[in-house]
Amino acid sequence: MGSIEERMAKLESIGIHILPPYTLEDICQEFPDFIGEGYKGLLHVLGYPDYESTEADEVPRCNALYSFDTECIEMNEGEYISKIEALCKLTAGDLEVTEASDSFSGWEDGEPLHVTIDFKCNGLPVHWEFDQTDDYFQPHVLDKLELLLKQSGSSRRFFALEGDGQVAEVGCLLEDQVKELEKLVGTKLL
Repeated sequence: MGSIEERMAKLESIGIHILPPYTLEDICQEFPDFIGEGYKGLLHVLGYPDYESTEADEVPRCNALYSFDTECIEMNEGEYISKIEALCKLTAGDLEVTEASDSFSGWEDGEPLHVTIDFKCNGLPVHWEFDQTDDYFQPHVLDKLELLLKQSGSSRRFFALEGDGQVAEVGCLLEDQVKELEKLVGTKLL
């Protein structure tokens, strides 16, 4: 498995980098329990944004990973959009989101929640509508983003790490980098 520095160097060699102002030392101090869990533990903490930041939005710690609690939809405007924007940042500019909005209706008297999401992706309008019956981020939204990524001509692909069920651990790398990461973690990425 190697030291934490050796593991991070291997991740950097395949395109996963810690973003300034964060350092590996900062991450080790903040998440000591996860660091000893091999590559999966390190990837898990690299994906968590800094929720304590004074910035208006979540501040990512890593260029290629994003981890979030999937039980995050409480019918407040912007909840899907914030996740979509964070995921699109992982694409290194291949998916540019502008003019984004989401809205919610229903979820009264046992009705499903109706979700409407509108944005421009690389200048083209995108409109999604779907119903959901719980307060979890819907995985098909990531499938739709993957389709947009393929349609853009990008050779990057979204992937998911196997998490604890309620935490989504999503990344985006070039296809050959995903294969290299699979070798390091010892499992096929979803």
